[in-house]
Amino acid sequence: MKTLIKLNFIILLMFAACKRDPNSRDEPLCSARSNNVSNLLKLNGMYYYISQANSERAFIYILNANGTIGRTGTDLPLTNAQTKLTSPEFISFISDNKSYWGVYHIEGSNILIDTWHADSNGKDYGYRWAGEILSDTSFRIISSSLCNGSEFRNEDEVYYFYPLENKPDSVTSLIP
Repeated sequence: MKTLIKLNFIILLMFAACKRDPNSRDEPLCSARSNNVSNLLKLNGMYYYISQANSERAFIYILNANGTIGRTGTDLPLTNAQTKLTSPEFISFISDNKSYWGVYHIEGSNILIDTWHADSNGKDYGYRWAGEILSDTSFRIISSSLCNGSEFRNEDEVYYFYPLENKPDSVTSLIP
């Protein structure tokens, strides 16, 4: 009986350690949402990047005219993305999950992408990727950092356009 009580206590401690700290406050994104008025990038599809470290998955950004950005990953081939992105299960899953949302801004020939990233306690931090627009169908991310400028890293990721017949809804309660 004592062993069972000890085991239950250990399991309870494990769950408590994984629980989000109620005193943690999510940080805001680096910038507020604003409508995209540029025509420098196509918006009727998604942009993908395939890492050399994992050539079987693509990282995806979906840019929307209202300034929001969706992000996810998908297994290759890219034709799988259309089914995934518009499935009711996926849409329900991402609707309240900050890590799938953000905002973007086009300033001249530069693109800024702000998203959230959670730490081990579940606190969401604002994170920024900065890049340059190469054409209306591609852009390169050249750096990333937390909104406060810390954790700066040089990047070299080129995202390419892939047209989609349908895109997920761009409205989310997570971004006013």
